Amino acid sequence: MFNPLKQAGELNKLRKEAQKIQEELKKIEVEKSKSKAVVVVTGDMKIKSIKLEGEEMFDIKAALNDAIQDAQK
Repeated sequence: MFNPLKQAGELNKLRKEAQKIQEELKKIEVEKSKSKAVVVVTGDMKIKSIKLEGEEMFDIKAALNDAIQDAQK
């Protein structure tokens, strides 16, 4: 028999697991460099930093994060 309370409990459990995974992904950082560029990206697909010749590129980082967020909608 269909039990909506049981399904709601299972859904809540899955939601909590997903939130835990999202928090863990935020802690992962990957750094890559090519020539004079260094990029750091977190596991939740956010660009943490972009440096060109040692100079932080805040506007480029913000624009890329906005584009990634829009693409994920």
